[in-house]
Amino acid sequence: MPEKRAPARRKRESRSERKAYRKEPTQARARATVDVILLAARRLLLRTGYAKFTTNEVAKTAGVSIGSLYQYFPNKRALLGAVYEDHVERNSRELYKDRRKLAEAPVEVLIRRFAEWMFESHRDEPALHKILIEELPRHGLASKIGKSMERAIGITRAYLEYHAAEVTPQNHDLSAFMIIHTMEALTKAALARDPAMLNDELIDAITTLIVRYLKPAT
Repeated sequence: MPEKRAPARRKRESRSERKAYRKEPTQARARATVDVILLAARRLLLRTGYAKFTTNEVAKTAGVSIGSLYQYFPNKRALLGAVYEDHVERNSRELYKDRRKLAEAPVEVLIRRFAEWMFESHRDEPALHKILIEELPRHGLASKIGKSMERAIGITRAYLEYHAAEVTPQNHDLSAFMIIHTMEALTKAALARDPAMLNDELIDAITTLIVRYLKPAT
């Protein structure tokens, strides 16, 4: 029956999503080439949008041959996915560096830092962020968004498990899911309504809301 072929197609898409690069850049020179290509891709996406975004224009803007670009990215879809991964990685770098300090921090400090990180990740090149979030699902790359969220949920869950005696809810996976998605939803809503709302007052409100969920007054 025709319907039975659908799962096979989903598997092929899933495998393609897992690999951002045709060839992984391992040497410093190769990494530098990829960085230049990704920078050019970001600039072109902002200037032209995805519809007019081409590998030829990216190569021209980056100052590399189209052959060099194709060593790492087989098509513009692969470039789109790599630009998103690079965007997430750059926004997560500071948070990752703070991970050991945050592991020992009080609940209030961790939640506030996560809210700040969420704001920062949306404020950094907001026009690019909007293009990526809109285009990834259209090109079979939605799971890349999910993976970045799951990474944040996993970090939050690990913290809650480590501090289990200090929080009331004991389903840490559910709590981590609620915390990250609550922050994401409020950040997106504020950005859509008025970007100026992404300020300390809203960070304080989100922190208070989530801390009261984790440590309700007794």
